Amino acid sequence: MTKRLAAFCAAFLSFVIFLVVALWGATFGIDGNTSRPLLPGTTAPIDIQISNPHFYPIVVGDLKVRIVSITPARKGETCRLSNFTLHQAPRFSVRLDGHSTVTMSSISPRTTGWPSVHLTGNQAELDDGCQGATINLAYSAAGTWWTK
Repeated sequence: MTKRLAAFCAAFLSFVIFLVVALWGATFGIDGNTSRPLLPGTTAPIDIQISNPHFYPIVVGDLKVRIVSITPARKGETCRLSNFTLHQAPRFSVRLDGHSTVTMSSISPRTTGWPSVHLTGNQAELDDGCQGATINLAYSAAGTWWTK
């Protein structure tokens, strides 16, 4: 009898967790910053941080980074999007326990698999307004409820 009750409780709990995920989805927080300054002709890895606010584990993948805007350091100057190239992390996938946070640097200290941004080194194409400019990035990824 206790085995049946335990099995029923486990099934019921699984159903409740399924409903929570179905109704609220596997939402998560995502943010990031370059790990070093960006100079002409260089590439800076982006250290992504992903947070799971839920009590259940999730898997996050399909990470994408895009440049939303560029704000030159000085008024009246221009820094075009064409001065930059983004490199994605095509095989990125990570499992997060409930109420946990991971960063790219905690997953892998080697930056070769991280997304990155490159500033052109071609002085003829590089805008003066890119010196000291702020690059605003947006992040997206897909999250799903983790099952064994």
